[in-house]
Amino acid sequence: MKIVCNSSVLITLDNVGNLHILKDLFKEILIPKAVRKEVFGRRKLPAFVKCIEISEPIALKVLESNLEAGEGEAICLYEEMDADLLIIDDLEGRRVAERLGINITGTLGVLLLAKGEKFIDKVKPLLDEIVSHGFRVADELYQEILIKADEIREQRA
Repeated sequence: MKIVCNSSVLITLDNVGNLHILKDLFKEILIPKAVRKEVFGRRKLPAFVKCIEISEPIALKVLESNLEAGEGEAICLYEEMDADLLIIDDLEGRRVAERLGINITGTLGVLLLAKGEKFIDKVKPLLDEIVSHGFRVADELYQEILIKADEIREQRA
């Protein structure tokens, strides 16, 4: 399974010491150069992270007109590598990816997958920790994620 990541999930999980969740779930993730630069700078990449250069710069120029470099490169890399999943949180990047028929999830989807695969026991403590580190989650989405994680019951109106 080929997984391409944008920067947000990497930064978020690294900030709370849980970058290993991506390795546990996917064994290897692919990132474009712009994401490498944004997330890791000159630091050595973790062994499970592979940086790949985009080979179709014209497609990137089209995407970058609406997106940041990382999002644009991640979408291009997904297409070039014929990947199975793109992990992206940026709303505009998600919209573009959906219009292109790309299979996406975000950081919160990764947390749900990690619980489903039993790499974490509960989503809520990690969700609370990433929120405390500045990851923004609307109240309604926060509740929806905990319902999907089977950690709270749906509130009846």
